[in-house]
Amino acid sequence: MMVAAIRVRQWLLRACRTYWPLLLVVLVAFLVRLWAITSFMPECTPEQKAAGRAVYDCYVLGGDALVYNSVAENVANGHGYTILSYVTWEYIPAADHPPGYITLLAVLDWFGFPEISHHRFALAIVGSAGVGFVGLLGWRLGGRHGPIAGVVAGLIAALYPGFWMNEAYYMSESWFMPWVALTLLGAYRFWRTPGWVNALLMGFAGGMAWLVRGEAALVLGFICVGFVLFLKGIGFWRKLALGAAACGMCVALMLPWVIYNLNRFPEPIFVAATGTAFALNSCDEVWYGPAAGFYSFGCLNQYTIQARAEDPYGELTDSGLRRLATQYISENLSRYPAVMVIRVGRVFGVYMIDDTTKRNYLNEGRKPDAVIWQQRFYYAMALFSIPGLVSMRRRKVPISPIVATVLAVAAGVAGTFAIFRYRTAADVALCATAGVGIVFLVGLLSQFVTRGERDADVDAGDAGAEGTPDRPAPRAGAQDILLIGSTDWFNGGR
Repeated sequence: MMVAAIRVRQWLLRACRTYWPLLLVVLVAFLVRLWAITSFMPECTPEQKAAGRAVYDCYVLGGDALVYNSVAENVANGHGYTILSYVTWEYIPAADHPPGYITLLAVLDWFGFPEISHHRFALAIVGSAGVGFVGLLGWRLGGRHGPIAGVVAGLIAALYPGFWMNEAYYMSESWFMPWVALTLLGAYRFWRTPGWVNALLMGFAGGMAWLVRGEAALVLGFICVGFVLFLKGIGFWRKLALGAAACGMCVALMLPWVIYNLNRFPEPIFVAATGTAFALNSCDEVWYGPAAGFYSFGCLNQYTIQARAEDPYGELTDSGLRRLATQYISENLSRYPAVMVIRVGRVFGVYMIDDTTKRNYLNEGRKPDAVIWQQRFYYAMALFSIPGLVSMRRRKVPISPIVATVLAVAAGVAGTFAIFRYRTAADVALCATAGVGIVFLVGLLSQFVTRGERDADVDAGDAGAEGTPDRPAPRAGAQDILLIGSTDWFNGGR
């Protein structure tokens, strides 16, 4: 035991000596998140709640956050994953979301930290750790200049409103973001050293992300497909087996939750109930007109009234809402492809930009300025990611895991609605590649400036190149060394 403790201590010391710049970035991220939960969006006092100042001036539980907190409280009190019915005043099974985030909150409750302020402080720590993982991803992707790329990527993630707002608003994406970053780190570790252990580690991270948000299964799936198709150096069947092992680990983590759900609902519910989501996004209001691609509680109310009219004394079930919503989809099937494209265009900020931004801060109850700055950050990240991907391709670093996150978000949003926080997985990848891209562009600029200075020296006159008593020869090495350094930077450390 003592030997193991000494080895762990030595490993931690080596890690701190190597990655101390990222530790400073994590500290910055934590300070930003402390500001977010104490100044940007502090908890509402009873007086503020009574005055109706919640939502924009201060924070009060509502929407998904209220469901997370209520179910977590029931789990901690021994009632399982349930929610209190205000009709029968009984605890009824709940599976509106996967269990990962709720379990985290329940663990905090169980250890004696039940207050919302406790939870938000813990989420600030979790979100800061996620920033560190994003920085480490940029470090890994940046080649010889990885430390600089990692610090830049980490600072982007630390300041990006799309991340720190999750802690301020008590969202599950706070717990989702670190696991997405770890999944991508596992993917690039697997690319460098393909093997069973690394495949299982990648699958474990992907499975933990899936336990928080359903679209994470698509992230790991697309990553594995990319490796099977494009990874070189090992045979096809071995790649297929390793990919299956990663996906098997992911499924194994989710399987207990699936079995648990199958034993407590009258209709099959596997990962999460989908009836409410379908009901929110399947009616004329959000399929045609200015709200197309978003969601509406008017749609949900419409299907709820319809279900009650069909069975006044029955229980409103997930399958009942889903049946009514899918009936609408089947009756308007020709419109469905256009709606899916609109949803994806909205969430990636290329269609109805201002309207989508407005709906995100109005419908999600967020401060307008924060959402507007989130989008400005996002466009900058997307722009700088392009040279980052170019740099990675020049160094033969695969970009398929990065593309996988974008495809997973697109596939998930196509079936739901265009909420910016649903873009989290892609934002993680964009932060890391934007850091690489900024370093790459600085290298190009450095090379350009150095080459211009060298040409100016040459143009000064070849007659004095050999030197005279009045004009000594130029000192060899100064410009050459700078040129070599900038060329290495340009090549990404190749």
